[in-house]
Amino acid sequence: MSSTKGSDAAEKIIRQMFAGALRSAKIFDRATGGCRLSDASEHFLTAGIFEALAKCKGVTHLEVPVSACRQEAGAVRCGKPSKRDRMQGRYDLVHYWANQRPRVAIEVKNGVKVMNTALFKGDFERLTRTMTASKDSSYQFCAFVFFATADYKQAGPIPGAKKSAREKLEALTERIDDLAAEFVQSRSRPLLRRTYTSKTFYSPFPDEGAWKIGMVLFADAKAAPSFPKDLMERVG
Repeated sequence: MSSTKGSDAAEKIIRQMFAGALRSAKIFDRATGGCRLSDASEHFLTAGIFEALAKCKGVTHLEVPVSACRQEAGAVRCGKPSKRDRMQGRYDLVHYWANQRPRVAIEVKNGVKVMNTALFKGDFERLTRTMTASKDSSYQFCAFVFFATADYKQAGPIPGAKKSAREKLEALTERIDDLAAEFVQSRSRPLLRRTYTSKTFYSPFPDEGAWKIGMVLFADAKAAPSFPKDLMERVG
């Protein structure tokens, strides 16, 4: 794994990613008067994370080809790549060490609303296989950042409707975490996962419901960076 000389601690990068995602959602909510971020392009959420990472040492790039990036990181298995590696696709974001080798691969998902695990399996497959491809890889950890939303069950944002939406979001984020755990357990090398979520935010519009930001991290269990115990939600 690459030296951290000339680079920020992993904890700062993690906090910036989470803060950038949450800031994007809050800006969209405020600018639209209460609409949820899922009404916008996924790129809006990705750009918020990209902007936040600009405050960290190292560089960040958008839409990075998986095959080329894994070659640069030394995260390539012997023989022909498996289709499960999804090498022909692109990472939404990649943050690099000061020595310009890949450090963090990031996938972003906007408007997560249902329990359909097919929405996340591809991203979890790619990220966990990225982390276990080689012991000499320069990747320190990978991240899956998402904007989750739930409709109000009743006609308006009354207390009962808010409670229902909050419970839906809690169940959804638990399912995402459970799925991440399944992928961690299925890999040939031990991985560590950590899931963070913001508090629940509520729109004043009955058809916009409630939302929260979440993030799942994957790292090598034997060389895991220092993950924050919690993440600040107070973002300007």
